[in-house]
Amino acid sequence: MDDFFCFTHHRINDHVYVVRESFGFDKQLPNSYFFIGVVIGKERVAVFDSGNGATQGLRRYIELHITGTEKPMDCFLSHNHLDHIGGCMLFDRRYLHKDDFDEKELAWATNLDRHLFDDESDLAQFCCHDPAILAYCREHYLRSRPVLADFIPVEDGQEFDLGGITLRAMHTPGHSRGSCCFYDVQDHIAFTGDAIPASGLSLSSVMTAKGESETIAYLKRAKKEWDADALILGGHHFVWGMDLIDKLLDGYAEIAQAEKLQDDIVSPPPPFKYQKGSPRKRGKAAGTFMMRHYHCDVDMNYRVKV
Repeated sequence: MDDFFCFTHHRINDHVYVVRESFGFDKQLPNSYFFIGVVIGKERVAVFDSGNGATQGLRRYIELHITGTEKPMDCFLSHNHLDHIGGCMLFDRRYLHKDDFDEKELAWATNLDRHLFDDESDLAQFCCHDPAILAYCREHYLRSRPVLADFIPVEDGQEFDLGGITLRAMHTPGHSRGSCCFYDVQDHIAFTGDAIPASGLSLSSVMTAKGESETIAYLKRAKKEWDADALILGGHHFVWGMDLIDKLLDGYAEIAQAEKLQDDIVSPPPPFKYQKGSPRKRGKAAGTFMMRHYHCDVDMNYRVKV
């Protein structure tokens, strides 16, 4: 076992790749995969999210197995949760939307006792409690953890030039206040973190001036601003087409209209032990995918009873 044991990668085209970080597989825990995008520009390399940081090998893996160079490498973070920012200190610059500059949330996200060392930690569950993998990660984890001063704030609509490739930021609040997607304009690929996952997400109770959830608003905006043939790469799912947005909008409409409540599943999927405020799963109400929503966020006509 070495610092690369948890990484594999997939080629999208000659300058866009996807790294998969995985510490084991459990059919009851399909989101134990963490997807990290890599876009190689003429001048700089962009890495989208950075995994758990449970080993120190992510940047070296990218340089040895993907880019073949030591170009400057920047990390664009979809939000401030540990499974997305854990390895960010390996990179030259770290970009995070300004609304996720929250000291309390960052302290929670970088709490290694909870995420790495507790026997019921996130990592322990992602490793399927394999003692050898856990022991290796606990010995070799990336000890350099970020503070707010380590991030460069991102604004909605801001563009970044990698050299022949332009990235455009879109603020997509809900999963976190500063959740942000980055759209590769030339390749028509959206790196969305947890803002547009295939399993659904929390429906924000924050309303726009038009009286619709901000979640609905940014999904509609994405349909207008991203190309019809765009690919959507999430933090825990592989690429989808733009039809995923339509499926999510249909599912949220059902939640808002209190439809198909008989499909709700009240018990959490193992091995997680959900506490108050944690998600329930919605059944196949919107088609071929699972809709997940949170009772603390849904403030429409339908509210989950806990």
